[in-house]
Amino acid sequence: MLAGDSAIQSFQARLQVLESQNRRLRWGMGLAAVLAMGCFLLGAGKQEGPPKTYQAQQFVLVDEEGKTWAKWGTFSGGPGLAFFDSAGKPRLGMIVTEQGPQLNLFDGEGQKRVEVMAEAQSAHLNIFDRDGRPRTFVGMNAENDPFLIIRDPAGKPRAVLGATEPETALAFFDPEGLQRQFIGLSQNHPMMVFKDQRDQVRASLVSSAESVELSLGDSEGKSRASLKVDPKQEPALFLKDKDQHPRAVLVATEQETDLAIFDKSGRQRAVIAVNENEDPFLVFRNPQNQEQVVLGSTAQETALILYDTEGKPRQFTGVSNNEPKFVLKDPFGKPRAVLAAPDQAAHMSLFNGAGEPRLWMALQSNGEADVHLPLPGEVVQPETVPVKEEEPAAEMPLLTTPQSAEKTDATIIQE
Repeated sequence: MLAGDSAIQSFQARLQVLESQNRRLRWGMGLAAVLAMGCFLLGAGKQEGPPKTYQAQQFVLVDEEGKTWAKWGTFSGGPGLAFFDSAGKPRLGMIVTEQGPQLNLFDGEGQKRVEVMAEAQSAHLNIFDRDGRPRTFVGMNAENDPFLIIRDPAGKPRAVLGATEPETALAFFDPEGLQRQFIGLSQNHPMMVFKDQRDQVRASLVSSAESVELSLGDSEGKSRASLKVDPKQEPALFLKDKDQHPRAVLVATEQETDLAIFDKSGRQRAVIAVNENEDPFLVFRNPQNQEQVVLGSTAQETALILYDTEGKPRQFTGVSNNEPKFVLKDPFGKPRAVLAAPDQAAHMSLFNGAGEPRLWMALQSNGEADVHLPLPGEVVQPETVPVKEEEPAAEMPLLTTPQSAEKTDATIIQE
């Protein structure tokens, strides 16, 4: 026998022993499997459905490489569900806190960008920038009023849009957080308001079913100028001083256009107007609201009338029917002097207190001068008829006080 033959036989003997042991192991494992299956089938036959309760603090979803993709469990704020991306960054989270359910969305850097939450009596949507700062907020408050807030990087509101039962408004704020512009609808009346850096109203525009008004304010927030169209569809411009007294009012109606000027006490002192006959005129008044100066023009005449402190006409200068005239009256309305220049002639008359002519001078059309001193009661009948007593008192149509001049200060301000 060769030396190698004994080694081969010894190896074959050991192999047979291993094979025998392996057969016994396989048989034992098969038996165990059969027993286990029998127990499972036996147990399945007794159970009526799936398990009713599973208890755990957290469930983790992983892939074949052990990477976490989702977690479902209890977190510091309450029960929630979180999803992760391939880099392990959180991308979506749902949690129920003491305030209410909340949904969070994250960007690729794991920074929260969107938050949706429903509280006991309100709900909101919050949008964040890349640095995690809240920039846009949409919500519904406890009064069921929706609103929108837009913030700057510093977290200060720059625009707020809200809607309540009586009004809807959009407000704009400066970097200091002060409201500077307001656009809204209140009681079905649209409006717009501008404020300065001291929170004073500098301009406002309001429209209603009856009128529309544009108002401008000073640095103290007092209205100083306003443009308005009233319910009669008549436009008006108002200018006020710092004490809110009217200083100028411009009104245009279907019949006339008036510009009224007021003093510091709010009393009307001057009127420039075009009346219903399309005749322009100017009226100056004293502090007692009495006319002092009237200048007007019609199709037939132009006149300047001066009044005394009691409002009585004392001097008349004008052109009537292309004839210039100058008349002086006493406090009783009697003419005392009349100067006229009709076509190709001129004459002057002086009257006594009774209105009787006492001196008459004329330059006739033929170039001859004539002077006459009539006696009391004498009837003067020169070739050129002198000015009659009633002529100087000519009450011209333009001297009729216009409607605007008769309005009180309170009436104009009310309009």
